[in-house]
Parts: sequence; C-alpha cells; structure tokens
Amino acid sequence: MSISVPQTPGASGLPAGKPDDLIWRLSVEQYHDMIRAGILTPDDPVEMLAGWLVYKMPKNPPHRIATKLALQALEAVVPAGCYVDSQEPITLDDSEPEPDVMVVRGDTRQYRERHPGVDDVVLIVEIADTTIERDRGVKKAVYARAGIPVYWIVNLLRTP
Repeated sequence: MSISVPQTPGASGLPAGKPDDLIWRLSVEQYHDMIRAGILTPDDPVEMLAGWLVYKMPKNPPHRIATKLALQALEAVVPAGCYVDSQEPITLDDSEPEPDVMVVRGDTRQYRERHPGVDDVVLIVEIADTTIERDRGVKKAVYARAGIPVYWIVNLLRTP
C-alpha cells in the first residue's frame, strides 16, 4: 500500500513535506547500514526524514529545559504498559526521526533488536524553537504519513 502526498511547492520551492536542507537521499536500510559500518556515529548531528539525511539543529538551554519538563510531566501520567523516552530514534517506512519526547508501548527492554516503530508509538512531542518550520512541515508530514496517532509541538518562540 502506498500513500501519495500532494507535491505542492513550499516556501523553499521544494515539494511540501520535504526538508529544506537536503543532504542525501537514501532508504532506511541504507541509513542503518551506514550506522553499522561506522560511517555515521551517535555524535553525527543528522537524522533521516522522508528519505533524506538532514542536519539536526543543536539544542539550546530553553529547548533542553522544555524537553526535560515535558518528559517529566508525561512520566507522571503515562499509563502502565507504556514508557516515556527522549531523543531516541523511531523507525518508519522512509524516516528515522529522533523525537524530543515520545510515549512508547511496552517496556524499553523489548526494543533490544530494533527501534520502536509506528505501531509502538502512542505520542510524539517536538520542542520547537529554531525548528518550528521543520516541525510544522516535514516532521508533521512524516508522522502523519506513517500514522502516528498523536503529534504535539511545544512552540517556544515568543511573539511580540
């Protein structure tokens, strides 16, 4: 089964749902091969979105604090049979994002052989300061296309 996403140009001139700062087009399997081969390491500031290897923005203190507070708030209310995780990968058909915070079904130990996937994720939270356009654009499209049931954006931007 395939899903077609309308290819209307965004503000950058690229089709909607594609990152503005494209680095390299590849499959999830190729991405995993690069990690296994040591080409990409945990220190590389990249993630895979919609088949593209893209640069991850560095985190500033407000982002770090908001991420920690969101994690703690969700840990206080998450039901039994789920856990809260932060800034770890989830594997989707054409992406492997690393959401700021997520609620995942099961126990963390059951994911020793794979990352959580769409059927495992209950909620994704992205903390947006410098990334609001990416979070409202390509990430929203990636999560919607995958069937993630709930996606929140915590917008740290101040408006006058």
